[in-house]
Amino acid sequence: LSSCLHRLHAPRFPIPRTSQRLFSSSVPYGQRVINFEPLATPVVHDTMKLRVLILFGYTGTAYMGLQFNKGHKSVEEELYNAIYKAGGILSSNYSPEGDLRRVRWSRGSRTDKGVHALANVTSLMMEVHAGTFEGDPMGFTLADNMNSHLPHDIRVHSVVRVSRSFNSRSQCIRRSYNMLWPEEYLKAPHVSLDEVRNAFNNYVGKYNFHNFCGKRKTYTLDHVRPSRLEQEHEQEVEVEDDITEEATTQGENNETPRYDREMELATFKKNDINDRTILSTHIQAPVNIAGHAWVGLHYVGESFVTYQIRKMTGMLMMVAHGLIPPSLMKVALDSPYRFLVPVAPPHSLYLEGSTFLDRQFFPMDPFMLFGPPAPEEPRNRRGPPPKIPGLQTQPWGKLVHAAASGTPIPGITQGGMELLKRIAAFRDNVLLPHIATLPREPFQQFVCDVIKQPRYVVPDMERLPVLFQENQDLRERKRQERKARLLATENT
Repeated sequence: LSSCLHRLHAPRFPIPRTSQRLFSSSVPYGQRVINFEPLATPVVHDTMKLRVLILFGYTGTAYMGLQFNKGHKSVEEELYNAIYKAGGILSSNYSPEGDLRRVRWSRGSRTDKGVHALANVTSLMMEVHAGTFEGDPMGFTLADNMNSHLPHDIRVHSVVRVSRSFNSRSQCIRRSYNMLWPEEYLKAPHVSLDEVRNAFNNYVGKYNFHNFCGKRKTYTLDHVRPSRLEQEHEQEVEVEDDITEEATTQGENNETPRYDREMELATFKKNDINDRTILSTHIQAPVNIAGHAWVGLHYVGESFVTYQIRKMTGMLMMVAHGLIPPSLMKVALDSPYRFLVPVAPPHSLYLEGSTFLDRQFFPMDPFMLFGPPAPEEPRNRRGPPPKIPGLQTQPWGKLVHAAASGTPIPGITQGGMELLKRIAAFRDNVLLPHIATLPREPFQQFVCDVIKQPRYVVPDMERLPVLFQENQDLRERKRQERKARLLATENT
């Protein structure tokens, strides 16, 4: 009986090992007096963890690209350390090795070595004091605090609060880049500027840019004559690596490349990773920077693969200097045939801005340029999506230029105008003067390589359009045959 009563009065929950000393006593259980005093004073934080979106710009000459790269200096490393020093990341979440998963870090656009950015974005979970965004929704105070820990070539423009599910990479639907090119190296005696402008528009559309990426990975080696194809690939990779380092070599890489079009057609295997959509291209009017005239090559697309913009600029220079006809650009974009395209220097390429969608696939204005976000309302997916007047008609570059020149922007808020002026100040005082101080010899060397080196010569350029048209007719014929067989199967 006493044993049963003892079990009834015993605690019915497991006693943690750290708390067993509270229950260890020689006094019978019914006569114990347990004092549950706190073992340690709880730490009270006056901050909360929120999902924020950071808008920043940088000059990438001194860095090995944007992405955190262990052992090399990167823009993300400097920004990550500045956020930590400003109190945005706790010591328990800080990783000197660059483990950004602890703060759910996501970048909007990844730039390569030497490429700059006027307005890039990144989102993360950051420690923010309570009430920070109530009086400063654009986050200018947070931006100034981060800038005090950043070098002069990286500037944070704004920090805004977003939803916890926001992802800078997956919700970015449009990225715009601007390649400044010296005007004297764009003009050529053989082709007029209007012809170059018309050829530039050939990039617009959805294509498989396997001729404009770093590693194409499109040809299989299990078909006809694999040894010859493998040899061609090894030579191509050597040449591409050589171009990437902007070096001039002598020997077999400078020889005219050998192309086997029948083998390329037989072994071509489409790689969907290289599928990209270019929304618009535009050649801007020349601008004077530090006494030199620069022409802006403007690209707007959903996304870009490695070296795509620099190779697109390289092929445009091939057209501008009469090395290939403009009609051959379509063949390079929409055919299985291989082209060796030069890679333009990265010194004057910069990311101009990005456009985002919300989780319901509607346009969003995360930096509140044209007013606070609208309240959540039931939306009809069958109807047309709502439009944000400024972002729909004017890209970031035009908005920044209008703010710098004092041109009124319809619907812009006071905070939005202040943000655009900050970006314009960074462009006029840091980015463009930095590009102007860079040496112009790489552009001259690039044009000389394109014109003089035989490795960029396409020996069968007159035969390629005919082969391309035959390939298109064959594909259309096969499509019609498949459609006819499908109809015959349905009828039976």
